[in-house]
Amino acid sequence: MKPHLLTVFGSSAITPDDPRFDVATAYGAAAVRAGWGVVVGGNHGLMGAAIAGARSAGGDARIVLAPEFGLASEWDGEAALLLRAESIFHRMEQMLAVAQGFLVLDGGLGSLAELAMAWDLMAVGVLPRRPLWIHEAAWGETITHLQKHLTFSQEGARELPEMVAGPEALEARLRAVAAQPPLHLL
Repeated sequence: MKPHLLTVFGSSAITPDDPRFDVATAYGAAAVRAGWGVVVGGNHGLMGAAIAGARSAGGDARIVLAPEFGLASEWDGEAALLLRAESIFHRMEQMLAVAQGFLVLDGGLGSLAELAMAWDLMAVGVLPRRPLWIHEAAWGETITHLQKHLTFSQEGARELPEMVAGPEALEARLRAVAAQPPLHLL
């Protein structure tokens, strides 16, 4: 049986000398230990770290690359399954469609946009609701502020993001969700 897939959003600019890189690697490994595969939208920074963690734990790793980022030339064919998207919008569509859950790590505007899109599309019913885990150290205050101040038209939408304190906490939540059959649209 194919594993559940966790789409991980995070900064491409964070380098291996930053402690957040090791955290992302640990999250990738935790996902695999819980029986999940990892999907990311690039092979640099925290996305690359999550893939490295997944591969080091012997798991399924997929990278969805879009031509706008020009990263395919640096892709290591041994590291993960490469999925080529036709555009940045198709990349996001693929990353959303295959996921049984999402994890948002440290990031910038791109990660914020990915978080917002996943949250909104689940809130309005375009995507079936699935877990949206947020690395608390990175986004806790921001998400709490948004939950307090945004207007939500759908029941339960405010509560969709769920904070996780670290890889061990995520692993426990992934194991609980893994009892449900995975969706594979890609």
